[in-house]
Amino acid sequence: MNTRASNEKFGSKKGATGNVWNNVWNTSGITVLDSSQVTHVADIYIDSSNTLYITDETPSTVVWRLLQNATSATVIAGIQNSSGLSNTQLNYPQGVYVDTVETMYVSEHYNHRIQKYINGSTVGTTIAGITGSRGSSLNQLNYPRYITLDPTQAYIYIADGDNNRIMRYSTNSTSGDNGTLVAGGNGVGNTNTSLNYPWGIWYQPSVSSDLFITNHNGHSIMRWTPSASSGTFIAGVPGTAGSDSTHLNNPSTIKLDNYLNMFVVDHSNHRIQMFCANNETGITIAGTGIGGSTATTLNGPRGIAFDSDMNMYITDFDTQQRLFSFIYHHHNGGYRYWYIVPSYEREKSLKILHQKSSSTCFQHNQLFINPFILDKYYIRYHRIIQHSNEFIVLSSGPISQSFTEDACWTESIPFALPSWIEDGHSNHQN
Repeated sequence: MNTRASNEKFGSKKGATGNVWNNVWNTSGITVLDSSQVTHVADIYIDSSNTLYITDETPSTVVWRLLQNATSATVIAGIQNSSGLSNTQLNYPQGVYVDTVETMYVSEHYNHRIQKYINGSTVGTTIAGITGSRGSSLNQLNYPRYITLDPTQAYIYIADGDNNRIMRYSTNSTSGDNGTLVAGGNGVGNTNTSLNYPWGIWYQPSVSSDLFITNHNGHSIMRWTPSASSGTFIAGVPGTAGSDSTHLNNPSTIKLDNYLNMFVVDHSNHRIQMFCANNETGITIAGTGIGGSTATTLNGPRGIAFDSDMNMYITDFDTQQRLFSFIYHHHNGGYRYWYIVPSYEREKSLKILHQKSSSTCFQHNQLFINPFILDKYYIRYHRIIQHSNEFIVLSSGPISQSFTEDACWTESIPFALPSWIEDGHSNHQN
């Protein structure tokens, strides 16, 4: 299921040879949900009845459920287009997991909490973190990403992104309860004792007693025994992004089969990589390595799941291929600087915007920031100078996000530019 700001499905043909599955996926995906219903999908979970659960982080801020063979999904958690702190709202939902009794768990990036939904209830209960309060104490989370449960369903494991650690909480915990540190927690880094913005996590003790963790900003995969002081790098080159078969570029999440074959969502390489057990060379099984919106391409994939027939479903986050821009209007009425941020810096820039803005402004799609904050937080961008006799072509359906700080005014609009323009270059009207 390739989520083209939605979800997509890649069918498989399979057979068994010894203890390794011979899976051959079609190279063309089938769009299951598209941008007419979902917006920016993040994670996906498939239960034993092949029901799909999909987090739609913004602006929908909900969880969708799609029954097997259905063509339309329904909202089962959150209020569509209304983010907030209440127990019926979500704010940037990320990971989703559904246990065997259909209790659903959802991580909230901007509310810094994990919500539990029992028996189909639309009212969540906080079992980890403190609503709206980020921190590094054992009872707090800091922009959590994806989650998983152990087979007993007694514990939930959380990729605590900005704390660079993996936390474990009882599934019966309540808000403010302490969790247990099980991996990382030694600051950000690319050593075997630290994590670098963990995003995805997989844990299945019947197959392996180790956690498998994606280091999103470290471009690597780690294998880590819970509560051990260090882990082992098993894929990617720590701290080095790349696009060949031994490198990764901002991996988002990971799944393993019963034979320890790994399926890695290689987010910024726009592909899915399979690593056979104990092999550090990946095989591309979906996507071409170039972002796109065709049946054979992906664009910023985020989540992955498999149904009972081993068909692969992918949430394809950035299929709309928008470039995020920050426009700086000078006070002297002269030229303008246009600051363009690439899609792979979107998460970082939005996080900074969120920290600099009030929740009320966010509800009205308005943000407040000085564009020079981009430099402060090492967010990559390109700059275009627009003089009074020049114009810039914008794509259709612009997103209007405006900010002010220190008496500066900016707007955010998606560009219709196929590639980067060099710093200082301008577009002249002919």
